[in-house]
Amino acid sequence: MIISIINHKGGTGKTTSAVNISACLADLGYKVLLVDLDSQANSSQALISDKDYTILNAIKDKKIDTNQLFHYNDKLSLLSASLDLHILEKELSDIVIAREKIFLNLFKPIQDNFDFIILDNPPSLSYIALNSIVCSEKVLIPLEAEFFSQKGLDNLILFFDEAKKGYDLNSEILGIFFTKYSDNTRLSEHFSTMINDDYKDLLLSSKIRKNVKLGEAHLNGQTILDYSNTSSGAVDYKQLTNEILGILN
Repeated sequence: MIISIINHKGGTGKTTSAVNISACLADLGYKVLLVDLDSQANSSQALISDKDYTILNAIKDKKIDTNQLFHYNDKLSLLSASLDLHILEKELSDIVIAREKIFLNLFKPIQDNFDFIILDNPPSLSYIALNSIVCSEKVLIPLEAEFFSQKGLDNLILFFDEAKKGYDLNSEILGIFFTKYSDNTRLSEHFSTMINDDYKDLLLSSKIRKNVKLGEAHLNGQTILDYSNTSSGAVDYKQLTNEILGILN
């Protein structure tokens, strides 16, 4: 299954979620490919990939060489991003025919090699994001519990709906979940209530609490499971992953 993790607003914990949901799935025995589609290459840096092979190489070759992937462990692999990935946006804008199917043509041939392919998207509603939605079966939306995140969510849902209609997609939003959540603040509770009122059927019950160890794990090139398996960050991502699997099953 191909799952796109997307939010065009920065700072929502998108990369942290992509890395650690992938890690939790792998920890449960699933074979997972994490794909870094952001030119900032944060997922690649978080796992300290030692491979020069990137998504740009795959696009140029029109296929993914699975022998060139970085293997974090025996269940979790990574297709790294390139710092000049922003060039792809310009190239996609110049393509007239089937520019929205570049990723579809890349990932479908290798889909049977993995139980899950997780796509970590850039913080923009771009051709890369459109390609990601087109090739995905499910979409996950991380959301910070603050005002501008809520306003951006409406635009993101509209973008998804228009893409789904325009390209006749079977893709669905798997769920929205809160990141950087504070249980003891009225602000978090307020926005949780607001989002629940507007998107009750999409809002997941699992919340990722603020936890400094999530950032420390990235700095050490580890997933939260390897860095601090008993931390609230690890507990929250395990719970979220189990909730996701429960919906899928």
